[in-house]
Order: sequence, then C-alpha cells, then structure tokens
Amino acid sequence: MKKYLIESILIIGSVLLSLTINSFVEKKERLDQKNIILSELKTTIKDDLEQLKMVINVQKKCLESTELLIEDFFSEIKLSDKELAKNFSYLKQNGVISFFPQVGPYNRLLNTGGMELIKSDVLRSKLLTVYDNLNRRKEFGDRVLDDFGMDFARDLSPFINIVEKKLKKRDVVYLNAESTLDKISINKNYYKTELVKYYYSEYKYWIESFIDVYLNYNDLLNEVLDLIDLEKSL
Repeated sequence: MKKYLIESILIIGSVLLSLTINSFVEKKERLDQKNIILSELKTTIKDDLEQLKMVINVQKKCLESTELLIEDFFSEIKLSDKELAKNFSYLKQNGVISFFPQVGPYNRLLNTGGMELIKSDVLRSKLLTVYDNLNRRKEFGDRVLDDFGMDFARDLSPFINIVEKKLKKRDVVYLNAESTLDKISINKNYYKTELVKYYYSEYKYWIESFIDVYLNYNDLLNEVLDLIDLEKSL
C-alpha cells in the first residue's frame, strides 16, 4: 500500500512538474513573441515619425498659403496674379494631405495576446490612445477634410483658372508636386465673392486643427518609443 502511495505521489508530481514546465515554456514563448512585435512596432514608429514630420511641414506651408490668401482678400494691396495662383494651387494640391500610421504590429499585439503581457500600464495606455482613440479621431477628420477639399477645388477653381506645367514627378504619398504656372486667369468677381472668404477661413481652421492632432501624434509616438525600450529591459 505504501509502495502504491509513493508511486501515485511520484506520478502526480511528475504530471504537475510537466504542466509547470509547459506553462513556463509557453509563457516564455509568448513573452519572446511580444518583444519581437514590440521591436517591429518600434521600427514602424520611427518610419511613421519621418512621414509625420513631412506631413506637418506641408501642412504648415498650407497654413502660410491660407493666411496669405485671407490677408490678400481683405487687403487694399493685392498679391500679383502669379503669387495668388501659386498659393491657391499649393493649397488645392496639398491641403488634404494626411498621415497614415502603420498599425500592423499593434494589431498583432492585440491578436496574439501580447498586450496582456506588457508590464507597463503606461505603455498599454499610450498604445490605446495612439492606435484607438487618436487614430479614430484622425480617420473621421480625414473623411471630412477630403470632402471639404473636393468642394474647395470644385467651387473656387472657376475663379482662379490655372494651367500648370509639371517640373517633377508627383509624389504619390504626399501629393507634393512642384510645378510652374503656365497660364493664369483670375475671374473679375474673385474679390467680390463671399464663398472665397468662407473657404479660406474654413481651410485655415481645418489645417490648424490637423496640425494640432499631428503634433500630438508626434509627442505620443516619441513617448511610446521610450516606453518600448523600458518594457524590453524589464
């Protein structure tokens, strides 16, 4: 009887030890996978920050153009037709530029349960803020701005008729083509139309709003980079 009891204890102990080892190995594999995905996320964030830098610079130039066009509309001293057309053309081409963050690594963190293994509550919170809250807000704004940009081009182009000669290939990501104004025709009713003033004022509001969103993105992504390094060192 004693012999059987010892054998039973040994069998149970072996089973428990095997389960413990398997659990440990499984958890280690998940932790390794989490760290691999965090490394991938770090790489994509660095790429996103470069994209973001360019988008912010283009938007700031759009804001400068908008402010010049608004000032010109109300000023006694008007811009030359060429300067007016140049700023209008830049705004029409680039005003709807947007930032497209890469979400693949973040989605893999969610799908593999990697988020649950992140020890830092702050990192989890920042990831949710960037890829859920802020990204949804941006996507909604993108749709609104795209519609506004199409209305802007449709309604104001008859007042500023421009034929452009391209100097460089269009950048398919940033829509930042450089061009020379070949032919310009400014409608005589341009400065008498309230619609022109409305569109410039609205565009200024939207561009300022998006610059604020992108600067927030920039700060949060840099914070996430530091937190990823800290998480991987734990």
